[in-house]
Amino acid sequence: MEKNSRLELIEKSRQHKKLAQILDNRDVFETKINTLKQSLPAPKPFIDANRNVPSKDVNDISVCVRVRPLLEYEEEAKLLSTITANHPQVVVTEPRFSVKGIPSVDSSTFNVDFAFGPDDSTNDVYECVGEPIVDMGLQGGVSTIFAYGQTASGKTFTISGILKNLLKDLLCKKSDHLKLYLSLYEILGNTTIDLFEKVLQLFCVNDVLKIFCDNVTR
Repeated sequence: MEKNSRLELIEKSRQHKKLAQILDNRDVFETKINTLKQSLPAPKPFIDANRNVPSKDVNDISVCVRVRPLLEYEEEAKLLSTITANHPQVVVTEPRFSVKGIPSVDSSTFNVDFAFGPDDSTNDVYECVGEPIVDMGLQGGVSTIFAYGQTASGKTFTISGILKNLLKDLLCKKSDHLKLYLSLYEILGNTTIDLFEKVLQLFCVNDVLKIFCDNVTR
């Protein structure tokens, strides 16, 4: 959806009394949210001093949250940034009004395995999420990365970056006796689409990934 269309939707939603009130008191809420953020403890490092990602049992499920920055149209609409990644926690703030109409902020804290914020790069995400499963896979393990989120939350952006690093690591780390097999599908409703050729054309745009494309077996 184009920026202008998104802005039009926001303008229509402003007809909702609560949202209109919040936007009218944006500066007050922004100050309260920033004060809350400053009171949070320092985030913990993703990787310890020995460059080890916190260990997980083979059968564990790691829950990872990545909070993106506000998009251009959101900043233009003067929306508030209400979600904060403070590894290993995610803090969600909700602007509210008391019965007397006084602005206040409620917060909810959720514990996760990894909480990435706008200042954390896709390489940071890969180092914690993707690299360990490459090592597991090359030792015979099975693993899955599952991305879930609403439209425009950043799923495609993040997964694309993870895949590029993952492909390069597979080439660098695999033993000569191993063969790589690759299948790529899109499942949409009751339809399955083979994306193998399409995705390889997308990824095989530099010399490193061309080497991968020449060595992978479908």
